[in-house]
Amino acid sequence: MSRSPFIPFYPSDWLAGTRGLTAAETGIYITLIAMMYEREAPLEADYKRLARLCGATVPSFMAALDSLVSEAKIAVTNGGLWNARVQVELGKRSEKRESARDSAKARWRKAPQKQAPYDADAMRNRCETDANQNPEPDKKIETYVSISPQRKRSGVSDPPGFADFWEAYPRKIAKGAAREAWIMAASLTDPPIIIAAASRVEDRGRYTPNPATWLNAERWLDQTENRNDQRTSTPGNGHAILDAAARASARFATPGTDPRGAGGSGGCAAGMDSGARGDAAGASFPARRSGTSH
Repeated sequence: MSRSPFIPFYPSDWLAGTRGLTAAETGIYITLIAMMYEREAPLEADYKRLARLCGATVPSFMAALDSLVSEAKIAVTNGGLWNARVQVELGKRSEKRESARDSAKARWRKAPQKQAPYDADAMRNRCETDANQNPEPDKKIETYVSISPQRKRSGVSDPPGFADFWEAYPRKIAKGAAREAWIMAASLTDPPIIIAAASRVEDRGRYTPNPATWLNAERWLDQTENRNDQRTSTPGNGHAILDAAARASARFATPGTDPRGAGGSGGCAAGMDSGARGDAAGASFPARRSGTSH
């Protein structure tokens, strides 16, 4: 079999060269040409065998061969059947093969000058094994992976301030991801602010965000609500409502009556009681309302 399993094929040249040939002649012609490329040598003039390989009877093959010879497509030589175009293309293929071999040798001669001796030997031994395609079954090929100094240091020491953050944050999980997130967070805000906010995070077990998630979301900026302060300062809470009710009832209370009621905390009851006395008196409160209606 040929060492080069492909050939250059030019459709325009083929169509021009086979114009005028019959279908049988064209089929036998391309079959003979392919066999010449495969052998890289003339075909032995065994016409019975060639007719069988071309799928034709001997008379049909001989008739087609006579036509091809008369058209100078096939030449009958001492070595057998041959084609001039096949000889030219095989010559070009041989030149390219030799040129590629010389280039490969030149690269191998330059390789030891650019590589360490042990690297060159390892590469040469590996290529020889691949070329032979018969590697030793028990032979182990060792691969060395170099680790950069920066990568080594990242596994030993933490960025500044990260240890304090890790100690303050309640959930200890995915430390590597947290370390990377800390570097970005520390470039955005002073580390003490982040650490102080981390110490205030409530430990809710698995519901507590991962430290890396907490840092990436900039959760140190969250405003924590103090519910005790909100209860004593918001006008809408219970104590404020009672005080407002006591002040409103005081405006309608009878003189000498405690506006907050008997217990000191019954402002609403006192208001209701004073309203009842006003209705019993029957004059003051309705008169004031009628007077203001004019």
